[in-house]
Amino acid sequence: ADGCDAVIHAAALKRVCQGEQHAEEFFKTNIEGSKNVIASARTCSVSQTLFVSSDKATSPINHYGKSKAVSENIFIESNRLGVSRSCRFSVVRGGNVWGSRGSVLDLWRQAKAEGRPIEVTDPDATRFYLRMSEWTAFCQRAIDEMRGGEIFVPKLCAWRLGDLAEAFGGSVRMNGDRHGDKQHEVMIAPDEARRMVDIGWAYVIEPSPDFRQVWNY
Repeated sequence: ADGCDAVIHAAALKRVCQGEQHAEEFFKTNIEGSKNVIASARTCSVSQTLFVSSDKATSPINHYGKSKAVSENIFIESNRLGVSRSCRFSVVRGGNVWGSRGSVLDLWRQAKAEGRPIEVTDPDATRFYLRMSEWTAFCQRAIDEMRGGEIFVPKLCAWRLGDLAEAFGGSVRMNGDRHGDKQHEVMIAPDEARRMVDIGWAYVIEPSPDFRQVWNY
């Protein structure tokens, strides 16, 4: 991080089903790893550090979401210690990135190429999505406009998995719910909505007044 103006921390273990079987590994990578990024940013006086979180962190029910939620809180609280070195820390919280490694697009394309049916857990389940180009542009704007302590949330569309599978074409096999899956993801929890503001290009969950007193928010 030495010599950097900004750091975007996107590294994580992300597979929900794996997290339900290997909680300790998710703790070490997603939480301890985030703490290491924060420590490095403070040591090197990086002015802006952005944590890439997930909709799974909102009212989490699985180890992946819980580890992301803890990491969000650690990043926001880090503004208290970072202020003495002019370091600011913020969060972006997104949905599924269309076409990223391990996404349904990736998996379903492979299944079709191999002549296998595409697999769907729950056709009525809904998921938020955005394209990679939209996600990178959103993160860049968050870096440009962050004050420290915010959670930036994009305004996203959602798909119903059954409709997506039908549009994708080919045969479909229903597998049933996986342990740790939500039927419907949520981007902003009800209690967070009290601190949410609409800034046009995004929703922002602002830090609590107790935190804001420490740095010039």
